[in-house]
Amino acid sequence: MPDQREYEVSHGRTKLVIEAGRVADPNREAEWLHCGLPYGSRARLIIPFINSYAIVRKTREIDLGDSLRCFLEKIGAGINDYNRKAVTQQIQSLAACQFILGEWNEDGATTKYGRFAEEVSFWIDRDVRQGLLWHQHMLLSDKYYKALHSRHAPVDMNHLVQLTRSERRMDLYSWFSYRLPSIRQGRVVRVPLRDLRPIFAPDIQSLKHFKLKMRQDLKAIAAVYRDFDIEIEGDLLLLRKSPPPIPRKIAHLIP
Repeated sequence: MPDQREYEVSHGRTKLVIEAGRVADPNREAEWLHCGLPYGSRARLIIPFINSYAIVRKTREIDLGDSLRCFLEKIGAGINDYNRKAVTQQIQSLAACQFILGEWNEDGATTKYGRFAEEVSFWIDRDVRQGLLWHQHMLLSDKYYKALHSRHAPVDMNHLVQLTRSERRMDLYSWFSYRLPSIRQGRVVRVPLRDLRPIFAPDIQSLKHFKLKMRQDLKAIAAVYRDFDIEIEGDLLLLRKSPPPIPRKIAHLIP
């Protein structure tokens, strides 16, 4: 949410915390702009766009000016004043936030720190014909960039756009795109719904209600991409090997 400064979620012996940060205020000299946490459908579109840009061009340096503007116009979210402000806020929030991962086992505990970006810049070019031109540049952190290349999962941006009315469905689709292709052929992975609820639906307290919503979500995702092999059996989500939305051999064609 816009004013939320921290988000925390647990899974087994692992706990993730995302902390909001600050960026240099592009409108006020020597002042900080305190950001909220990244949220909403825009952030869920910006992240895979940035991931694709970094992988396709093999660079940590992301041009968020003309390239992102063209992308947003392509999906029907042109850069008007409202969208420009909303997108800029999400980019600032992504660049400023910090991830903290805690892991516990019999031998003790480990804490890992990570960032999405190492640097972000905002500036305005003034063109006499077009007025003000919006430009942003982001340098991904080295750790995040290396993780992208070792564990990236190409998603179909058109699929995500069709799911923007439900952030949970966007998250589930992205998880399925990563998890299902890695399952061994013939194996069935059984995931308790009670373990998924705090991750994908922390606002839903009842497991029965969550199961009902999951059935609706799976139906909506299947209308966008039918090749995911998923079903609900009792209180378990059954996952089977499925082809990724974009074949890895043509992943370089993603936007």
